[in-house]
Parts: sequence; structure tokens; C-alpha cells
Amino acid sequence: PQQYSDEAILCLMTLKVVYNLPYRQLVGFIISIFAFMKVALRIPHFTTIADRVKRLRKQFNKLSKASPT
Repeated sequence: PQQYSDEAILCLMTLKVVYNLPYRQLVGFIISIFAFMKVALRIPHFTTIADRVKRLRKQFNKLSKASPT
């Protein structure tokens, strides 16, 4: 079963594209943001994000720096 919604993965991918981050740096960035906000939420492992992106590729095709959706 999925622990993270497709929308959560899409949000992470949006940040990845906007800030041009590799997956590991994306996870560290999110950890820093949550720590700053004092929010205790689980963050998916970078391999989980990459695997989900492969499955959701059609939704991410329009996501690019030139034209973020």
C-alpha cells in the first residue's frame, strides 16, 4: 500500500524541478523545511520518490523548468 499520496509526490517533484535538486538533496531540503516549521511529518526516502515518479511519469511530463504546471 502507498504511504504517500500522488499529490505529495507531485509537490516534491515540483520543488525538485523549481530548485533543480537531485533526489537526495530534495529529501534534505524537505527535512530542513519541516524542521524550520517544527512540523513532524514523515518524508519518503529518495528511492521511493524516484520509483513513484516512474509510475506517475505521464503526470510529470508537463513539469519542466520552461513551463511548470
